[in-house]
Amino acid sequence: MKRKGQAYNKLPVNTLIMFGLFNKKDPDKCPVSEENRIWIEQSFSFLVNSFGEEKIRQRKILVPDHSHFPISYTGDPQTAFDTLKIVADQMEVAFDEIHLDFFDHGVQEISTGSPFGRGLFLERSEEDKGASGLYWGKQEDGKYHIWLERGMLVQPENMVAALSHEIAHIKLLGEWKIAENDEKLTDLVTVIFGLGIFNANAAFQTYGGIDYSGWRNMGYLTQMEWGYALSLLAYIRDEKNPIWIKHLSLNVRNDFKQGEYFIANNKAILFQQKPPDLTRPVMIECPVCHWRPDGQAHWECTCGHSWNTFDTNAKCPNCNLQWEETGCPNCGEMSPDKSWYVNPTA
Repeated sequence: MKRKGQAYNKLPVNTLIMFGLFNKKDPDKCPVSEENRIWIEQSFSFLVNSFGEEKIRQRKILVPDHSHFPISYTGDPQTAFDTLKIVADQMEVAFDEIHLDFFDHGVQEISTGSPFGRGLFLERSEEDKGASGLYWGKQEDGKYHIWLERGMLVQPENMVAALSHEIAHIKLLGEWKIAENDEKLTDLVTVIFGLGIFNANAAFQTYGGIDYSGWRNMGYLTQMEWGYALSLLAYIRDEKNPIWIKHLSLNVRNDFKQGEYFIANNKAILFQQKPPDLTRPVMIECPVCHWRPDGQAHWECTCGHSWNTFDTNAKCPNCNLQWEETGCPNCGEMSPDKSWYVNPTA
């Protein structure tokens, strides 16, 4: 449940041509593969059904402009809290229900403040050079805990992207819209809540000097997938060449325009596949006494960490122990975790 961090790659200027960044694209072709097009459209249908089409049509699109983020970004941690309030309001999550903390780039463990002295261990891989944000669900204080990599304080637009992604976890997992974490779907949530410009631009960023050039990326979607997703957003909102695309990076804007052209000429095949059923079972209750969880941290792991086990599918976020049975705080009986999930229509 972490925000995929920035991967840095230095490239000679000539090498950028090899990636086709400056090549002319076929205007009749979708910017993504057929498989990805269908997945994006299915996911969009699911998100529209989950969060309401009319709200998506009427919601303001936020852009990297002082009028939308009237904050003086000085690197002070307070700017992250000020930004969080704007992003949380935009995504319809109460600011006072979120606890924000910071971690340093490259750190392998985050302290939880547990009296047992244990911390949260960050997963690393060669592909994931570092997390820019982390989501740990609702904790003992009843708040959703998210973490921001401290380097984001001097990268305002990337800060917005990271915070948007972590709050998107709240919208999907915290509000029980899906059963299991899905990072790519989480990225798409930022689009329908009017913050996709920031995450799309963060997907591919170039930098360079006199004799070198390179690129870096954040997130889980490719720039082509962002371009097509944003073009679908414009289609749903009945916007043709919307003014906000001027804030997109050149590459994403080109993919947006290609997606827009494809949509205009292929409306008959759009959204034809049924959206996937990603929702959690209708009810969660003790199979013995039928007590229903209230979202609080009633469960304690052998490592000493307390949390709401149903936020993480019975996996302790502190030590990663996967529990097969869950005890009921009401009757005290232990039952297989899966037996707590009830589908009344089954």
